[in-house]
Amino acid sequence: EFGHCNVPRRYQGNPSLGAWCNTMRTAYKKIQSGMETSYNISQDRVEILEGIGFRWTALGVNEVFENRCQELVAFKDKFGHCNVP
Repeated sequence: EFGHCNVPRRYQGNPSLGAWCNTMRTAYKKIQSGMETSYNISQDRVEILEGIGFRWTALGVNEVFENRCQELVAFKDKFGHCNVP
């Protein structure tokens, strides 16, 4: 339906999926840092998730900034200015 695997932690359409994705991201981050985690993800599972396009980090500030800049460029191309109402 959405064409991506960027499920936010507080996904209203399926809260348990959002929570699970957050758990996966948190566990992966801890494993990468050499920390213990209560939810151990095997390399096989990491590869499965990566194979379907799962993002280990939520949409970051830089990505949000870049996306907004692209939207602003499109607005300027259409209207000839950056005075977004």
